[in-house]
Amino acid sequence: MKLGNLFATRRIEDLMMEYTEFRDDVNYALNRFLYNDWGIVKSEDACANDEAIVFGGRVKAEYNTCKGRIWIISEKQRKYSTILFPSEY
Repeated sequence: MKLGNLFATRRIEDLMMEYTEFRDDVNYALNRFLYNDWGIVKSEDACANDEAIVFGGRVKAEYNTCKGRIWIISEKQRKYSTILFPSEY
């Protein structure tokens, strides 16, 4: 899976700088995302993500971290992906 340009919200960036464990959690989530492991999404959302990889749609994955759940969203053209907390959407 391609990420395109990778962005993170200010809050994600700040917490990654402050907490090594969180930074490791985010990096682990990114690696999972790159290998089409969508984390803790519902099965129908995982199926939609799998179809989006084939047909070119938006992909959204969700992972648990030491600071709460994060989302990684990749837009349909894979020009950019964003890491954020669900509350920042």
